[in-house]
Order: sequence, then C-alpha cells, then structure tokens
Amino acid sequence: MIFSGLKKISKIYGFKNNGTFIYGMVKNSYIVIFDGNKHKNVWFRFPGQLDEGDKIKIESWKKRGFVKKIVFLEDNAISVEMNFIKYIVPLNIKKIKEVIDDITNYIFNKYPEGKILCSEDDCSADAVVIYDSGGLPLPCCRACAENLRNRTKALYEKEKAENNNYIKGVIYAFFFCIPGILCNIFFGMLGKITGICGAVYYGLAREGFLEAKGKFNKIGIALVSVVSLLFSVFGAYVSYFAYVIKEIITQSEIKSSTFKKAAEIVFKIMRIPEVKKEITVNIHMSLVFCGIAIIFFMIKDFQVLKKIKIRKI
Repeated sequence: MIFSGLKKISKIYGFKNNGTFIYGMVKNSYIVIFDGNKHKNVWFRFPGQLDEGDKIKIESWKKRGFVKKIVFLEDNAISVEMNFIKYIVPLNIKKIKEVIDDITNYIFNKYPEGKILCSEDDCSADAVVIYDSGGLPLPCCRACAENLRNRTKALYEKEKAENNNYIKGVIYAFFFCIPGILCNIFFGMLGKITGICGAVYYGLAREGFLEAKGKFNKIGIALVSVVSLLFSVFGAYVSYFAYVIKEIITQSEIKSSTFKKAAEIVFKIMRIPEVKKEITVNIHMSLVFCGIAIIFFMIKDFQVLKKIKIRKI
C-alpha cells in the first residue's frame, strides 16, 4: 500500500504507482520507493559503476541524520537502498526529496552520458525498459526479460511435477496441532473462555504441512484449513471436558473415585441441555477465531502463490 507521503513524492516527480511501489527516472538515475514498517525505502539504480568518492557522497546523508541505513546492494555498486526511519511523528517527505535531488544531481553532473543498465547479472545492455517482475518494477533489456520468463516458467513446471505430499502434510499438520489442544486445556482449567485458542490452529497446521514439504497450493491451503477447523472444535470440547472433570475430582465426596468414574459423570453432565449450549457457544467462538486466522493467513499465502509474470510496463 502506498501512503499519502509517497503519493506526494510520486506527483512531484511524475512517478508511476503500481499500488506497492512508486518508480521512475530522475535525471539519469532510476528510483523505486516503497513503504515499510516504520520506515520508507528508497532504492536507487545509477548509471555505471560508483567509485569510492561516490560512496562517500552517498553515505554522507547517513552522517547528517537524514538516512538511518544505507546498503550498497551489488558488487559493482550501481544499486543503493536507503531506509528512512519513522518514529511517532510522521516522516518529513521533504527530507526524502532533498536526498533524491542532491544525489541524482551529483550523479548526473559526474556521469552526464551514463545510462541505466540491465538489472540482470552479467548483462551490460543499456537499451532497457521497465518490466514488472512479480510486482517489482525493474529495468531490463528485452533478451534478459525473455530469459527471465523462460526460467520462471521452467520453475513452475518443475514444481508442478514434484510430489504433492498431501497425505504426509496432513499427518504432520495433525501432530503439530496437538500443542494447541494443550493451550485449550490450560485456559479451560482456569475456567476461561478458550475460543481464542482457535486462532492458533491454522498457524500450527500450516507449519506442520510445510515441515512435511507438502505442496502448499490451493489444495494444500484447503487441507490445512480443514485440519485447523477440526482441531478448533476438538480442542474446545476437550478443554471443557478437562475443566468439568477438574471440578468433579476436587469435590470431597468423589475425591477417591477413579478417573473412569469421574469421566462417566462428566459425559452425563455434558449431555445436559444447558451445558451442551455452553459447549456449543465455546465451539462457535473457537471456529470464529480460527476462521479469522485462516482468512488472515490465506490472504498472505495466496499472494505468495500468485504466479510471477514478467511483462513490459
């Protein structure tokens, strides 16, 4: 998501906005900017190789306190990433603009004939255009863009041919969900509402499925969701059972009773309409929290599952 500050910068420079990044040329430097967690990232791609003097010039902005972190991304030092940290007070966009203007003017004055090179390794072509690579706008030559498409297609074909490991993944998902039941029991013993524990089951089942190297496609996500929902119901039921049996065995008249006898009493109690209603409410709450977790993770997982497309912007 692009927030208002970066939208202002986009208008100032006439940058394009794809919803995640703003990007464009300033003089003969290519710039990509995006919002991060409590910071803003500015990625520069310069024409040609930077020398030590250029690096000192760029790093001077860190010493002046404008930039929190500067990373020279490539061995040939033509790409630089800067992080502008935000605190409680919103970041002053003028600071980012001042840094961009100063550095791009410096690069243009020193390398006036320089052109942006292809972003692919071992390619020095300067006849580049901007390609969308899975949402990331990158300068690339036509030949490298085609090679990237072919490599991406080959990876998807290889992944498609691999064993899906669905059965093993589901088994692991079941085992990984067991600690969630313990969480239910813990809250149940305290007499607390255990529905919120339903939120942990999707995460546990997901980790188990991935640990088994199950193919995490749409089918895999559906299987993980089913497992987590089943455990949400089972966990809520078990936690209520544990709570009632604790209350029974602490009563003086049946302290000496066997666990089997206590369990029989619990099952009779849990068939009482009022108790069944309370259990049902707890199960419903567990399913709701589990459903929220499923939706949250699924949104992120489906974004990852989207096929990377290489296209000219």
